[in-house]
Amino acid sequence: MSGNTGTHDGARFTLGRREILRSAGLAAGAAAFASWMPRSPRAQETFVWYTGLATEASDDVSKRFTEKTGIPAEYFRAGSNNVVQKFDQERQADQVRCSAILITIPVLMAQWAKEGVLLPYDSPEFANYPAEFVIAGYAAPVAGEAMAMAYNAEMISADEAPKTWEDLLDPKWKGKLALTDAASASSALHWFAALQSVYGKEFMEKLSQQDVLVRTGGADVANTLVSGERPVAAAITQSHASRAIGKGGALRVVVPEAGAPVITNVIGIPAQAPDPETGKQFLDFILSEDIQVMLQDDYFSPSMRKGIPPIKLDTGAPPLEEVKPLASSQADLDRFQAERAQLMQEYTDLFK
Repeated sequence: MSGNTGTHDGARFTLGRREILRSAGLAAGAAAFASWMPRSPRAQETFVWYTGLATEASDDVSKRFTEKTGIPAEYFRAGSNNVVQKFDQERQADQVRCSAILITIPVLMAQWAKEGVLLPYDSPEFANYPAEFVIAGYAAPVAGEAMAMAYNAEMISADEAPKTWEDLLDPKWKGKLALTDAASASSALHWFAALQSVYGKEFMEKLSQQDVLVRTGGADVANTLVSGERPVAAAITQSHASRAIGKGGALRVVVPEAGAPVITNVIGIPAQAPDPETGKQFLDFILSEDIQVMLQDDYFSPSMRKGIPPIKLDTGAPPLEEVKPLASSQADLDRFQAERAQLMQEYTDLFK
């Protein structure tokens, strides 16, 4: 499944259909999916969604949806870049498997809406979300959060911890930094693009010389901090750090006063969805107040639904409404999407 949040075990061809769906490894998972024969009538009764939410959260959402509707639910979880790659491969083959897709690339979701890739659906739940984050008639955010820094408070004191993005360049952090991989997580690519646009390419070049340990997803980075393998995260989704703290990890989140890239997890329904009506049901379900509260309280996934109090857990980070969005406007997102291939190459050259 992903984290983008989650584990990244590759599926093997000998695994059953459920295990393949729940694999976080894109390469093996995609290969397994590609080898599928057309689904049987019984299989079509199972609702399938693609997600970048944490593994535990995706499990819980699926379970609750089945309990509420009686419809079996399965999912494929990976970083959003990998989810998009898999989905695009299926679209090109005219074999889309999912009836809902959740990614942290809202500008791509908006592009899909314009191009007819998404099914038009004006959910009654959209009215409960800030209009600027809703793709009217198509999609809405399941969560919103900052791409932040974090540190192991048992190894680093609050006084010596980095407080600004520039602090990451201090020689004392060489060999002590971890970073979410932008090749698999679109949130990390947004972080890379946003900071490079604000602080310049020289900033990223210097950061790459800090012997940064690149981890596949945010959960992997959080585990790296908790274990002490690397005490500071140069970039991690706030929810992953919060989840580790909620489980007893001695982490603290740092959101610089200058701002941080703000990301949203947006859900929509593919136009080629095998079960669009259940897709609509699921979209309404995951955006509902009960599920939003559950995702925030149990899995530290910050909700953007109006009227829901902020996360109570003390992580060191301010509420999302107090974070200054760094290079996260619609214009910024459009520009980054247009430059995506170039940005990915620049990131790869520096950090891979």
